[in-house]
Amino acid sequence: MSSGETSCGASVSSESLESFASLNDDDLVTSPIEILNRVNEVDSIFAMGSPLQNFGLIRDKLHLLKGDLLTLPQIGSKVIGAIGMINSFRQLDTDQQMSDQWTILKGMISSWWPRES
Repeated sequence: MSSGETSCGASVSSESLESFASLNDDDLVTSPIEILNRVNEVDSIFAMGSPLQNFGLIRDKLHLLKGDLLTLPQIGSKVIGAIGMINSFRQLDTDQQMSDQWTILKGMISSWWPRES
C-alpha cells in the first residue's frame, strides 16, 4: 500500500490527512446549540404523526443525538442516563410509550442548558 492509499485502495490526499491530524479535542465537541437543534429535529418527527410509523427516521436522528452527546467534554451521569433512554427506544412498542419516553428525554436534555430570557 502506498502512502495516501487506504486499505480499501482508495486514495486520500495529503491535505485531508493533514486536516485530520490537526484536529484537536475542541473540534470534536458538539455545542449545546447543535445538540438542542438535534433535539428539535427529533421533536419535529414526533410531530409528524405515529412514532412507530416514523421509527426509522426517529432511530436515525436519535443515533446522531447519541453521538453528539458522547462528544460532551464531561460525560456525567446525566449524559449516561440520556444515552440509556435513547437505547431503550428499541424496546418500546406503542406510540404512547415512545411519545412519553421522548417527552422525558427532551425535557432532560433541554434542562441542561436553560434558555436565557
